[in-house]
This record gives sequence, C-alpha cells and structure tokens, in this order.
Amino acid sequence: MSNIFEYFVSLTVSNNSTNLTGYVSMAGLGVDDMFVIIEAWHNLTPSQKKKDLKIQVAIAMQHAGVSITVTSVTDFAAFAIGATTVSQNVNSRYYN
Repeated sequence: MSNIFEYFVSLTVSNNSTNLTGYVSMAGLGVDDMFVIIEAWHNLTPSQKKKDLKIQVAIAMQHAGVSITVTSVTDFAAFAIGATTVSQNVNSRYYN
C-alpha cells in the first residue's frame, strides 16, 4: 500500500481527507478478489483436493470467476458514481 501512496504523492495530487481514503480504496481493489479466490480454494471437495495442483487451481478459479466479475463490476460502478458526484470534496479526488 505504501507504493500506491508514494505514487499518488509523486503526482502532486492534493491530499485532503477524501483523497487519503482513496489510496486505501485503490489498494483494496485487488484484495477483495484475493478473498474470493482463497474462499473458492477452501471450498474444494476432498476428492478435488487429491488432484494435481494445476487442476485444483483451475477448479478454484472456475468457481471464483463469477464472483470476481461481480466485484469488478461493483468496483467500477462505485468509482463511476464517485467520479460523477457533484460534491466538491469527492470531485477533488478526480479533478484538480
């Protein structure tokens, strides 16, 4: 997460309270998908866990794929709403 923070600081983006929460939000974009994949991995049946590792990963990703798509769509929708919000405090994250 510190790399994301350093990247945005180097862009000289104004650092108000809304922008600081944006850094955490951007870091969290990939984390929600990670939790979905780990849960799909833990939900493998005992017979699936006996298979080759590549097959286990393929099965877990097959089950996680729909959830990852849904979380990606909702992330996009949330950022699109934030980008079009009239509030000056929220808009300052996207427009300087």
